[in-house]
Amino acid sequence: MKDSDRIARGALRLRPAGAGDSFRLAELSKQLGYPQSAAETGERLAALSANPDHAVFVATLESNEPVGWIHVYRRSLLQAAPIAEVGGLGVEESRRGRGIGRVLLEEAERWARDRGAGRVMLHTNVVRKRAHEFYGSNGYTAVKQSLRFSKNL
Repeated sequence: MKDSDRIARGALRLRPAGAGDSFRLAELSKQLGYPQSAAETGERLAALSANPDHAVFVATLESNEPVGWIHVYRRSLLQAAPIAEVGGLGVEESRRGRGIGRVLLEEAERWARDRGAGRVMLHTNVVRKRAHEFYGSNGYTAVKQSLRFSKNL
């Protein structure tokens, strides 16, 4: 990527996600392999927005339509100091590699610091090599590999 392909920081606007963003956030989530309806996204967004330990930010360009989003939340654990965790990060496929994800990560980190979190953690699928490179280039270090278990209820 050439420097001219990067999006100027001043051209990118960040704001908290709102109910009107549900359709676009559902589209962006689908690009990541997480299909969901705008209604489902809206319900989840409303619940997260009502909880002060969670934040969802969107990045917009010319229009007010999101081209990327990040969900960050504060976790309090018995065995460790408070941390923040990135629950998800998505950037429109055609705009990846242009600095949008980096700006969203910086906003999540700012939010985490403001809430007393000493570090930010995240999970990424082992097959997402491009994501691993992205996070590494933004100062994140792989600290362990583990198995994640799930049980449907």
